[in-house]
Amino acid sequence: MARYDNELAVIGSVALKASCVEEIDRAGLSADDFEDATCRTAFEVIEDLRQNRHPIDPVLIAEEMGRRVPGDHVKFLEQAMIYATTPANISEYCRL
Repeated sequence: MARYDNELAVIGSVALKASCVEEIDRAGLSADDFEDATCRTAFEVIEDLRQNRHPIDPVLIAEEMGRRVPGDHVKFLEQAMIYATTPANISEYCRL
């Protein structure tokens, strides 16, 4: 996955619908697939929340991102969710 918009769509889809992490697993995505540092951090947070059996939602993702790196993570996630528009296309976003 090399384009920022694809990375943003994956993160936005998961923020909109937590069960999209299952599609990420099927696609075999890892943090190394994300070139953008903010998208990579968001992906790592999502994976950590999942592995620790915590709920995944925009508030929790932004909160944990803020613990790791400074920035306006709420704004980033808003942008990601707007860009993704629907989580129904997550499998396509993972392929790009």
